[in-house]
Amino acid sequence: MRYRGQATEADRRQAVAILKTLISQPLETNRAAWEDFVGNVVELPLSRLESVRKVLAAGKWKAKLDPIAFIRKTAQTADCASPDQPLQQESITADRQLEICERVYTALESDQHDAGEILERFVIEQLHRPKTWAPYVLIAFNEKNKEGIPRWRAAKTTPFGLLNTITLASIKKWRPELVYHTEVDVKGKMLLADRGLPAPVSMCPSGKPA
Repeated sequence: MRYRGQATEADRRQAVAILKTLISQPLETNRAAWEDFVGNVVELPLSRLESVRKVLAAGKWKAKLDPIAFIRKTAQTADCASPDQPLQQESITADRQLEICERVYTALESDQHDAGEILERFVIEQLHRPKTWAPYVLIAFNEKNKEGIPRWRAAKTTPFGLLNTITLASIKKWRPELVYHTEVDVKGKMLLADRGLPAPVSMCPSGKPA
């Protein structure tokens, strides 16, 4: 689902359903769902998470034909970036992120004895994700573009941001219970998942991550 361009009444109803589902989820226990919404639906940096929440709380979006576009525009100009940025990626330059990713990737590719520990530490300390996401970050590290280059190396934004996007899409496809914890959350996942990327199967002998 894309919300740019001329919205229809059907688009508005679907957007309202997504927003009502999201609002019912506390940030403290559903941060990944909120981050997914901000980054992949509203298409704003995660530093705008708190801005998006304030726009939602104000409720003016309910009267708009295109609520998502209204939230995007309002949150983009709001002077209230999140004080507790969960990923802290914007404070690390893209070059530095690339350097960190190269070290992790080298350890994984060379089958270094502590590669698993290095990957888990990267997931927790750099991506700010739980270590249960490590197998899916590994998949993201190995996803390549048409030229055979790891996608994170050719990221147009930042390597960490792209790894997070690919990882979250894979988890939503194969292990949504790691992100969504109730039936209401699963409904929200179904509404949001049409923007996800397919999980690569090159590392999965059965065709699915274990």
